[in-house]
Formats: sequence, structure tokens, C-alpha cells
Amino acid sequence: ARHVVALLEELDEDCTSAVTRRDAAGRLAGVRVLAAEDNDINRLVLEELLPAEGAYLECVENGQVALDRVRNEGSRLWDVVLMDIQMPVMDGYEAARRLREFAPDLPVIGLTAHAMEEERQRCLDAGMVAHLAKPIDLDALVDEVLRQVGASARNREPPAATPLERTTSSSLPAGCRTPAKRRVAARPSATCA
Repeated sequence: ARHVVALLEELDEDCTSAVTRRDAAGRLAGVRVLAAEDNDINRLVLEELLPAEGAYLECVENGQVALDRVRNEGSRLWDVVLMDIQMPVMDGYEAARRLREFAPDLPVIGLTAHAMEEERQRCLDAGMVAHLAKPIDLDALVDEVLRQVGASARNREPPAATPLERTTSSSLPAGCRTPAKRRVAARPSATCA
């Protein structure tokens, strides 16, 4: 875990000055991602990688918060949900099943440390569209997100007021900063503890 924190601190030092959302470019330009992840380090990794690819990212700490966010703000606000599997309050399986009930067209991609076929099948059975193993391989994640969201979500203008813009950085979960404030060089993969 220490080497991941050191890598992230190094990435922070390499960051360029603040950019606006419209200046963000990358393979995921314009894609809006909601990530449910309870591990601080994994949230930091996502927060470093996805905005560097041009995605608009909001992190929440468990499946219940993700479910509430989609229910309260509408499923059309998000293009894809990245869902950790093992979380407190509500795990990723239950959150995916419940999301299917009222947002059946919102793709949910499971993220788990378990790469076994049984785990992949369990994710699919819960209503997820795909399963990716940790540590996160950036290219595999980007490819899967693009496969799920299609061309319509890419390169569009940001919404007038996204949840991140309505939320102050002090109210975001630990490890999630407003991604529009920074831009980092994309890394091919990241190691998570």
C-alpha cells in the first residue's frame, strides 16, 4: 500500500495547473462515471486515472450511496457505474440488483480483487454487464467503459451542473477530489492494495 501512496504522491507532483472540464481530453472525454468504492487507496487510483482520460468521476463509499445517488439524481446523469464488490452497508451485488430495477439501461461494471470465473459469473448474475479484476488495468477499464457507453457519451459537452460542481470538495468522500481541478499523465495500469 505504501508504494501506491508514493506513486500517487509522485503523480500529484507531476500534475499540471488547473484545467476546466471542457479542456479535459482523453479516451473517455465526456463520459460520466459513478464509482462505488470503499477503499481509500482504490478511490485515489480511480481519481487519478479516469479524469486523466477525460472522464467526469464521482466517487461514493458504498453501494447504498451509489443507489441513492442514481435514484435521487436520475440514471441519465451517469453513463456507467463502476462497482466494487465487497463494501460495507450494501455490497456491489445487491446494489447492482437494485439498480437494475429502476435503471436497467445504466451499465454497471464490477471491480473486484477476485479474478476467478465464478466471481465473474456472480457479477453477471447480479446484473452487472462486465467484471474487471484488480489491480486496475487502465487500458482494460477504458476499453470496457467505451464498449458499454458507446459513441453517444464520448466528447459531449459537460452538463450545466454535475454533482461534482454542486458538491464542495470538503463534502466528497476521502480520496475523491473534484477531478476538473487537476490533470495527470495517464498510466497504463495501477497497483492497488
